[in-house]
Amino acid sequence: MRGIPVSSLVLLMLSFLCVHNVEAQSTNGTVPIAAILNDPVPLGLESYAIPDSSMTASTEYSANHGARSARSSNANQWIQMDLLDRYKIISVATQGRQDSDQWVQSYKLACSTDGTTFHTVQGISTNPGADRIFTGNSDRNTIVTNTLPVPQFCRYIRLMPVSWYGQISLRMQIFREDINECSPDPCENGGRCSDGVDSFTCACAPGYTGPTCGTDNNECSPDPCENGGRCSDGVDSFTCACAPGYTGPTCGTDINECSPDPCENGGRCSDGANTFTCACAPGYTGPTCGTDINECSPDPCENGGRCSDGVDSFTCACAPGYTGPTCGTDNNECSPDPCENGGRCSDGVDSFTCACAPGYTGPTCGTDINECSPDPCENGGRCSDGVDSFTCACAPGYTGSTCGTDNNECSPDPCENGGRCSDGVDSFTCACAPGYTGPTCGTDINECSLNPCENGGTCSDGVNIFTCACAPGYNGPTCVTDINECSPDPCENGGRCSDGVDSFTCACAPGYTGPRCGTDIDECSPNPCENGGTCSDGVNTFTCSCAPGYTGTMCGTDINDCSPDPCENGGRCSDGVNTFTCACAPGYTGTTCGTDINDCLPDPCENGGRCSDGVDSFTCACARGYTGPTCGTAILNDPRPLGLESYVIPDSSMTASSEESADHGAKRGRLNVRKVKTLRGAWSARSNNANQWIQVDLLDLYRINSVATQGRQAYNQWVTSYKLACSTDGTTFHTVQGISTNPGADRIFTGNSDRNTIVTNTLPVPQICRYVRLMPVRWFGHISLRMEIYGEGPITDINDCSPDPCENGGTCIDGVDTFTCACAPGYIGPMCRTAARVTCDSSSMTVFISKTLNILPADLHFIDESCVGYNHNGENIALYSRYDKCKFTTEENSDFIIYSNVISTTVTDNTPNGSVITRVMGETLINVRCQIRRRQVLSRFYNPISSSLKIDEVGYGNFTVDFERYTDENFRERHPNEAAPVRIQDRLFYAVSLTSVSNLTLFIDHCWSTPSSDPLDTKQYDLIKDGCASDDTVQTISTFGPSFKPFTFDAFTFIGDYSQVYVHCEVVACNEGDTNSICAQGCHAPALPLPARLRRSVVGKPVGTYSQPRIVSQIVGPFVKGSEKQGVTAKTGWASPYILLASLAAGACLFIGMIAMYAVMKARM
Repeated sequence: MRGIPVSSLVLLMLSFLCVHNVEAQSTNGTVPIAAILNDPVPLGLESYAIPDSSMTASTEYSANHGARSARSSNANQWIQMDLLDRYKIISVATQGRQDSDQWVQSYKLACSTDGTTFHTVQGISTNPGADRIFTGNSDRNTIVTNTLPVPQFCRYIRLMPVSWYGQISLRMQIFREDINECSPDPCENGGRCSDGVDSFTCACAPGYTGPTCGTDNNECSPDPCENGGRCSDGVDSFTCACAPGYTGPTCGTDINECSPDPCENGGRCSDGANTFTCACAPGYTGPTCGTDINECSPDPCENGGRCSDGVDSFTCACAPGYTGPTCGTDNNECSPDPCENGGRCSDGVDSFTCACAPGYTGPTCGTDINECSPDPCENGGRCSDGVDSFTCACAPGYTGSTCGTDNNECSPDPCENGGRCSDGVDSFTCACAPGYTGPTCGTDINECSLNPCENGGTCSDGVNIFTCACAPGYNGPTCVTDINECSPDPCENGGRCSDGVDSFTCACAPGYTGPRCGTDIDECSPNPCENGGTCSDGVNTFTCSCAPGYTGTMCGTDINDCSPDPCENGGRCSDGVNTFTCACAPGYTGTTCGTDINDCLPDPCENGGRCSDGVDSFTCACARGYTGPTCGTAILNDPRPLGLESYVIPDSSMTASSEESADHGAKRGRLNVRKVKTLRGAWSARSNNANQWIQVDLLDLYRINSVATQGRQAYNQWVTSYKLACSTDGTTFHTVQGISTNPGADRIFTGNSDRNTIVTNTLPVPQICRYVRLMPVRWFGHISLRMEIYGEGPITDINDCSPDPCENGGTCIDGVDTFTCACAPGYIGPMCRTAARVTCDSSSMTVFISKTLNILPADLHFIDESCVGYNHNGENIALYSRYDKCKFTTEENSDFIIYSNVISTTVTDNTPNGSVITRVMGETLINVRCQIRRRQVLSRFYNPISSSLKIDEVGYGNFTVDFERYTDENFRERHPNEAAPVRIQDRLFYAVSLTSVSNLTLFIDHCWSTPSSDPLDTKQYDLIKDGCASDDTVQTISTFGPSFKPFTFDAFTFIGDYSQVYVHCEVVACNEGDTNSICAQGCHAPALPLPARLRRSVVGKPVGTYSQPRIVSQIVGPFVKGSEKQGVTAKTGWASPYILLASLAAGACLFIGMIAMYAVMKARM
């Protein structure tokens, strides 16, 4: 029968099928085989090394079954392989049909070398000489391998079924023996043999080459010897006979004839080939520079000079009068000039003559002629010789060139103060006027020299007279009289006076001090009051007003704020100064630990787990398929490859959007596929764009866990990122989406960065698919890839709605290993966990609704149907409105103002022909409300950041309130320079204003001051309390409207070492029409008196009140004193007449409100 070529035979063979000791199966049991075989080698059915054209069969069920299923089930059927060459066959492996319960239970084998004459394989140990019956398969996919009793040499192998199950169907592989081609050793000359498949390789010993190392390498070819050396070949070596002048293994080294150096007297040696040359130093010559050159021959010296020879030089000893290298120069004896004192030199031969200047004589004019001999000077004058002259130094009283004239010492007159001069020889005499003395009468006679002034008086000398300036307490011409300073009595407040010298002393009565007893002693200095207590001075006494949290005469006792214990739920109380701190037990928070921390916020549960809050803990009820404390671990069985690499999945199951060519087809997209002839090593798309895909039909439903990819095997082409889509019917696909990152968006998987590295991606949630589609997103070079799919199955469907995963009243719809939640109104998301998101500010609301609800923006509206939605972005629809539009309702309670509305849908019904459109009110989707907190604290600070500050947070709303200083009572102009000096008791003007929608009013409930920026400072002074003025200078003004509230007060400072004053205010917003609100009630001071606290340092001002500490949003302030003086006197009450009001610029304060959203349907707890 003519063979039929086929292309669909695929055999699943894994690497562990290489058999060494195999048991043959027979109908009579298991019989061990004694043959010892080399490792079997598969001949290429699984790898397609054997082409489809080599596979024929007796019959085929259909073309799609090829040589896999026979048309008839009888003992005449066979399948045959042409191995294209003769091989030693040692075993055969078989499987049943992959997709149906059909297999061969037993079979015979026949062998041929020419394809015409076949012989059947016969038994040996059992029933020798009869045809051997081999045991086949008992299921679809288990691989059964049978070893032949005796290896057969065949080119053609024919398998003949004997018995079968269902239908004759099989898959097979043939193994040959790997013969050890290294036995006997074919390698010569010590080469080492490495066995291959039907081949061997010889690693030759050094010096040999060739397939069996039989060729001795000629190391002299090419010739390695240099410089004319002669090469002699050896075994893995050579020897060079070098030419003269060279040495070394390859004669590459020139012998250095300059070592040792043959050149003498500093000559430089230059090496040559077997020779050298000496470059002689100057003065030497000869081959080795051994001869000194005689520079005195011929004689170079002139004028009778004598020559002495040197090395490359000579020296001339010149005759007297000559010089120069060769004695050719007559010496100039006038250079340098030997004549002194201006004499002129005349040169001779080895001599000179000097013509001397007037006044000098001698051979070199060095002798001065003496003009003082004989002596020309008179009257004892002394003569000094000069050059051709003399000078006379005259005796005292004489003058003139030879001292012949007597001097007049009374001209000019040297006598002072009217004295008369008498001339002498070199002298004069003065007769002084009365009261003066001295040689020239220049000294006034001192009449104070005997100190006539008594008791420390100071004497002033006159001309022939003196005057006494008396010390304090004395008078009289010579200061003898003591003055009485106690008359009149200078001492105050009953002090007793004691007279002293120019002084008095007051002995003060108790409680007074000072030079005149005029100062009341301040018993508050230093301050005896402890812990910030304020001291009040008395006469010889003091009183301490204690700071909050302290008591006792000097405020030394700390009041225990932890008794009774205010901390709840096991919190530990730590006492502070007029305060306490609770260290809360784990799981609790708040000032008194009264709030259980919600450990489910933010939600820690992943992958759709539901969070239950505990005390300092949470519990996640995980969605099906996940486990772990936060449901972060997917429960996956070990995934297995589903058959791309192993060809279990046939070529017909692999399709693609496009193919570069048939050789690049989708069937080449199998993991680890390699280029075979014209068949390429990957699927390659025809076009490079985001619309390309490759798709696999798994032929049944599987739970897909992961996907592995490679690039193209032989080119730099790969997919760097991709998406995955899944389908159960091949028509409707859904893309795999992210969970923990970018939930709801298509998951982008990381692909490859080279040709062959396998990159495996695990799906966030396992998918139930029959069809898997991979869609490249980005690529390198060209869209090309190879892939494998991993998973479990085939599977049967289970009810994914049990237990119910949908929250907040959502309805669960079961799918194939999935579910869909139909959410109750007001909730969205895969499990109806997310409500619509609402943001609020002081005047408006914005609602964001996911587009996954599949509602058009124009079909969503508030109660007022004209207030419709709009496209916010790619994910959300938004609805926006002010509170005074779109039919919002307003209500309030003690803490919040609440604005409410309802979002509904307008349903558009279309008849089949589209001719009728009706607008009807659909179901209510969301009840929305914004709760704006009514009460907030405002403060003023030194360096303001801006006039308004907003803090926007999802789920919270706010009113914007400004707190400003103004220039005067008209409140029109904000103060331009709040750092300008302010005098104590100057009037200050402030106002609080509300920015919001209409119909709201503002109420100042509490204003207080502190000496620091901390509003919780223990030193506080109330200005306004419970809406009432606490200080009698405070005036609130109500004539400017409901949202602008001014007040004024007189500037002040705090007693003690404080240089600043900070002001803080707490304000409340109310509905203007609410007559029961705190704003409408106005001043609401409590009936019982509040405890007295710090007093203001103003004369006649009452002691202020203290308000309990509160948490504030910002810190502002201060007044700053303009003087460095501290303290307060009992008379004035002021430390300094000025303070500075520092930068009370526009610091904004906010109402921070919480947003609540309510759905129509009750949320499941």
